[in-house]
Amino acid sequence: MERIIRLERADVIPLVEAGKVKPRDYSEINELSLMVDATTACQLACEYCYFGDKGCKVMDPEKLYLAITKFSIAFGPQVKKLRIHYMGGEPLIAWDRMLKLNQKVREFCEVSQIKFGWGLTSNLIALDE
Repeated sequence: MERIIRLERADVIPLVEAGKVKPRDYSEINELSLMVDATTACQLACEYCYFGDKGCKVMDPEKLYLAITKFSIAFGPQVKKLRIHYMGGEPLIAWDRMLKLNQKVREFCEVSQIKFGWGLTSNLIALDE
């Protein structure tokens, strides 16, 4: 049976900062899959975009790293896979931040014997070599 736990940013950050990341009984969860808005910035102004005119916000790799590692530890040693999927606005605009977070999480996963993967949803406009 697959269980999905959906936490919004407003739920996650206060819990992590207060050190209260203590899931109830999630012993059957062996994979964490996180969707992260890398940035709200985008080169396009699509009318249908749910981000609308909210200005430019970008993720803080240090805070996200803290949240990700605390959640991984809180869910316990049964977690064997961790995946980050970047979205946004246009996540390629925050490429350097994504690389920084990926490197830190990858190092944590290697030490913790957790398989790490990542992906992104992009309009590909910022893609280059």
